[in-house]
Amino acid sequence: ENVKLKLSQFCQVPVSNIVNLHDVTNIWHIPLLLRDQRAHEAILKVLGLWCVGKVPQEPKLSEWTERASRFDKLKSPVRIAMVGKYTGISDSYLSILKALLHASVALDRKLVVDWVPSCDLEDSAAVEVSTFLPDIILIPLSMMVNILILGIVSLYRRLMPMRKHGVY
Repeated sequence: ENVKLKLSQFCQVPVSNIVNLHDVTNIWHIPLLLRDQRAHEAILKVLGLWCVGKVPQEPKLSEWTERASRFDKLKSPVRIAMVGKYTGISDSYLSILKALLHASVALDRKLVVDWVPSCDLEDSAAVEVSTFLPDIILIPLSMMVNILILGIVSLYRRLMPMRKHGVY
């Protein structure tokens, strides 16, 4: 509350319009935090949508609550080997990661992504992909062109040992 009071004084924002969003286990908890701090009421007031004499409806967040709880309870992992050129840059494949996350939660599986730099598929710098045995190997379309240039034979040699373990 002291931090909210200081922010209010120095930023000329009413204390009731300041919300505290701390780190959460998953993104689906954010709307729940906003609801718990009555952020919807502050937004209605600022936008002039507050109906005088009417009590605002509680946001209907049952699906959000269920999704947040579902994510927190995930145990069974799905391992995906993601081959890419820019695996060291966290946002390079963000849209793919978010799609995989939503799909894995819908299927009650915990997403585990193992990054495989495409340069590791060359013979000279090869890392055995078979050491972590992914359930899925995902190669974005743009990477397929690069991999073909590097040599499909090299990729084949690296992934062949995985066939022995039933991974295709």
